[in-house]
Amino acid sequence: MPRENGGLLGIVNPSTINSARGVFTSKSQYLANLSNKWPRSGSLFFATAHATSPYITAYPFSSLGFGSKFSDPATLPASTGYDTTFSPDGKSIGVAHATSPYFTLYPWSVSGFGTKLANFGLSLSGTGYSISFNPESDIVIIGTGTITDLLRLQALTYSSSTGWGTRFTSLSGLTVTPYGTKINNDTNLVVSATSASPYMRAWVFDKVSG
Repeated sequence: MPRENGGLLGIVNPSTINSARGVFTSKSQYLANLSNKWPRSGSLFFATAHATSPYITAYPFSSLGFGSKFSDPATLPASTGYDTTFSPDGKSIGVAHATSPYFTLYPWSVSGFGTKLANFGLSLSGTGYSISFNPESDIVIIGTGTITDLLRLQALTYSSSTGWGTRFTSLSGLTVTPYGTKINNDTNLVVSATSASPYMRAWVFDKVSG
């Protein structure tokens, strides 16, 4: 069940690896869910990354189903989207995609997509396969298909107003592609579904040391 103040609701299409994420921000909706009654309106959103333009699509969502599609971002992701997620504070949405700059971030509001934030200044080389925010929405974890192990899984500071910040020391020794990477909201444990055995890996993440 979605949780109050930014709990995540998501589904995954295993045939394409593309995924969808929703963010739940309204206390009244949260209380409605406690009684097993979904809201008929409010701040529940659904977004999906996909293979054709505009590569990311978002809708309002309620117990009545999908609302009218939000306008596409003015600046689209560069190509096929593989993952998308809202920040837990509901102020941002990010998409991981196939070609440079590999990850695109937008402000988000009840009106939909804001103006695309500036690309990260350093190389994020390799197909973007996964993107996730920490519970405080001030760190982004990204997974790429690069052949350089130091860049396969990265953590960067983030601000909903200014975008990308600085990169933490990269994780070394990861020789497989992280296709799906998320952060446990209670423990800050980073868990990743990877392309080879053991297929699921986890690391403790610290906001100071990375």
